[in-house]
Amino acid sequence: IGCGSLALLSILAAKVNAHKVFAIEINKDSFQNAQRLIKEQGLAHKIDVLHGHSDTIQLPQKCDILVHEIIGEIGSCEGVYNAIKNAKQKFLKPQTTKQNNANGNV
Repeated sequence: IGCGSLALLSILAAKVNAHKVFAIEINKDSFQNAQRLIKEQGLAHKIDVLHGHSDTIQLPQKCDILVHEIIGEIGSCEGVYNAIKNAKQKFLKPQTTKQNNANGNV
């Protein structure tokens, strides 16, 4: 969630053999740049970049891991806590309890 314009964590996940990566980005310019970079890296077959808010996005399958880039200095900024809580319920397989953010495990 929040892959950003460089899609760094998405690209890294794909390069370390993630089967499939769903990269969600709400900012249109960042979404378009992420799509371009992923295509240039030859990873479009492994990474689907989705434009929108995680609350409105539908994924074709459940995921094993949720990776997010928290924006803001405090985790409660910009409704991050609720977005991540909802995404965990919506996107993760039932047995999954692990999530990662850019600052470490949560």
